[in-house]
Amino acid sequence: MYDSSLISLLLQLHRHCEEKGTEFDREALPQGINQLLDMALAVPEKRDARAGTTERTLIYRVGEASIKL
Repeated sequence: MYDSSLISLLLQLHRHCEEKGTEFDREALPQGINQLLDMALAVPEKRDARAGTTERTLIYRVGEASIKL
């Protein structure tokens, strides 16, 4: 079992290599990680998914303000 942060990091590295025109060699990675990367790369990233701003709920804002006290 692998932590999702490892897959996320490897996915970011893969995309960075693509942008720079560098090969991302996955040969030495365990088979399970390669399978998870294959699944992650099979679905195109929504480019505007992170760009949107979300309105925080009242409960969220009250909780956030309470933590800052």
